Amino acid sequence: MVISLLLWGAAGLSISLVSDFTWLLILRAIQGVGHSGIMPLAVVLIGDTYAKEQETAAQGMKVFMDRTGALCFPVVAGLLGAIAWQAPFILYGSAIPLAACVLRWLPEPSIARHTRPLPYFKDVFALARRLRSLVIFSMSSLRWFLQHAFFTYLPFFVLYTLGVTVAKVGILFSIYALGAMVTASQVGTLVGHYERVRLVILAFVVQGLCLLATPVVPDIWWLGAVMLIFGLANGVISPAQKSLLTQSAPGKLRGGVVSADRVLAAISRTVSPPIAGLILALGNAEVLFRTLGAIALVWVAIASVLQMRGYLQATETGA
Repeated sequence: MVISLLLWGAAGLSISLVSDFTWLLILRAIQGVGHSGIMPLAVVLIGDTYAKEQETAAQGMKVFMDRTGALCFPVVAGLLGAIAWQAPFILYGSAIPLAACVLRWLPEPSIARHTRPLPYFKDVFALARRLRSLVIFSMSSLRWFLQHAFFTYLPFFVLYTLGVTVAKVGILFSIYALGAMVTASQVGTLVGHYERVRLVILAFVVQGLCLLATPVVPDIWWLGAVMLIFGLANGVISPAQKSLLTQSAPGKLRGGVVSADRVLAAISRTVSPPIAGLILALGNAEVLFRTLGAIALVWVAIASVLQMRGYLQATETGA
């Protein structure tokens, strides 16, 4: 984590000192290497530190902080960007003192470790191909697929169908983030009363209905309500899925399983906009949103059947 933070922070901060586009791309690629270590390790360390409902609550607070950053940092970056285009990259420098804090105050989890890579990858693959693991992976991939497809083409629908201003489009995404923050901060309480797989299934039902409702909303106010509800569902899915993932893997395999989930999620994010664009080209925005909603509800139907038949029975290891 320390190395990844230093790599990400130093490369990002260095962008503020360059004026050549080639160097900018090189430094951004280096940042990507650092980022690929930070994101899965954050999830893994939470899983190593907490157990059961506490771990889910901690994953919820991570999502809460993610959404808080999504609300605040673009505003600060915009103000810095008014000074100079390089100025927003100074913000990445904050990762350097954070790395020092991690090194000083974050204890290394006491877990058994594999000493050889090949047996480790074999064990991770054996765990990842189980039906329960595949369903948990699909939760993350579906969430990102729906979100990226929806958010990529929603602005065009809002601008050209509802005829609203660009500023109001930005407010819609803020409403979504606020909704996610509300439920993410309370997800620890929810899992104390309801099983996490069922919560995720219910949340995808809500998101599917939101997608189906989007093309028929009469005005921006109703669409704001849809975005709020879509965000509330996201605030359940994201931390609950992370908790299911980390608690379904023994500590020594947790890093590999989380990394596999991140790879699949990245693939989903990558293919989502072009697939959605193809659907849009063959139809229109209404067809796109209804197709996305149908995909969500089909997943819900499959997951519900598996849940009822006991194939998704928890085999959690805790921390």
